[in-house]
Amino acid sequence: MMHNTIEHRRQRMLTELISDMRQFHRRRRIRRKLTAAATMALLAIAATFAWSWSRSDQATQPSGPIATVDEFPIAQTAATIELVQTDPTITSRWRAARSQLTHINVVDDQSLLQVLAQMHRPAGLVRMDDRAWLFYHQSDAEDAQASPDPTGG
Repeated sequence: MMHNTIEHRRQRMLTELISDMRQFHRRRRIRRKLTAAATMALLAIAATFAWSWSRSDQATQPSGPIATVDEFPIAQTAATIELVQTDPTITSRWRAARSQLTHINVVDDQSLLQVLAQMHRPAGLVRMDDRAWLFYHQSDAEDAQASPDPTGG
């Protein structure tokens, strides 16, 4: 009976030891991989910084002059300054005189549409929100007659 318990205890200890050793080796492998990855990342960052510093050193080094002032003479031109004043009487001179506005016809919508139709310019009227729009129909043939051909043909 005693022999059985010792053997059983030995077997249990061996199983626990094997399990612990597998876990130990697995953790060691993970640590090695993480260390290698971190080392590669640090080397890549250091290489990037070294490359950018070497590029900035090249950019700050002065190059020789591209051209000298003697090669391109500077034109000596005098600036012209002209003071322009607004004429205060311009509005009174160009304003429409009251005598020119002798008669104003106020027509309703229907009368306006009839007058336009008599002038061979039929139109439509659209009202919306206290606003009115006149719409004309113009065919392609009328449009061609009304505007000159831009190509000259």
